[in-house]
Amino acid sequence: SSFIPNRHDTGDKQLSNRFNNAVITNGDENEYKTVIDIIFQQDEVARFICRKLYRWFVHADINSDVEMNIIEPMSQLLIASNYDIQPALMGLLSSEHFYDESVRGCMITHPIDYLFKMVNTFELALPTNLFEEYNVLRKLFTTIEPLEMVMYYHPNVAGWKAFYQAPQFYKTWINAVTLPIRMDFSDKITNGYNFAGFHIQLNVLDFAASLDNPADPNDLINEMASILFAQPLTLEQVDALKDILIPGLPDFEWNVEYSDYISGNVALEPAIENQLQALIKTMLKMPEFYLI
Repeated sequence: SSFIPNRHDTGDKQLSNRFNNAVITNGDENEYKTVIDIIFQQDEVARFICRKLYRWFVHADINSDVEMNIIEPMSQLLIASNYDIQPALMGLLSSEHFYDESVRGCMITHPIDYLFKMVNTFELALPTNLFEEYNVLRKLFTTIEPLEMVMYYHPNVAGWKAFYQAPQFYKTWINAVTLPIRMDFSDKITNGYNFAGFHIQLNVLDFAASLDNPADPNDLINEMASILFAQPLTLEQVDALKDILIPGLPDFEWNVEYSDYISGNVALEPAIENQLQALIKTMLKMPEFYLI
């Protein structure tokens, strides 16, 4: 844009009471700087920015306690640093509140986070050839488009509603349409699926082998949960998942079977793999997996 003198009002401009009835005198092409300075003189601007940061990194719910003990101190840091974001953000990310269990697993992952949570957690093998890798990733992204987040195609200038629309915020990611698609996608990853001609599959045997004590069904499930979920499982959840892994059988049955398998009994591999796939498919469909 450019400044056109004959289209500029050189008279005084008085702002509303929201800006303390400030009067802006003629500043020609630099007058906009005065407007910006007046806006940033309002402490509410800092609070507004800090609420945005809090909702992005912590939780959408900002109650009076959070407003007073988190947002207000953050806003003062922001003002004191002349609106340099780093000190305020460091204050939030290094606070006890940020690591409090009450705010763990309180946000629903958006579709791209959901996709890469599986890709990265399970270290899914991708093509080593750059062109093939590009095609596979492009196919992965198009596969999750029905989850209502298309890369590089914001629905409008405000972006996706999950990031700003109160009171739902990130709850909008889960609905009657997107939930079955998420479940189907995790099944495809677990069972194996061809993306752009490349077979991608979660190697459940390798994943189990990477754990500390996979021969114990309780330790197996709890350690998987510690990797996949933000919060630990209840005893009831562990028992329910154990019934998926070894339906109706005592714990020692899994211990014996898995121990025989890792000792070299390859004939047990299909059975072990099927049991682990059933377990992981169930865990990837649990609400806890969608949280971060």
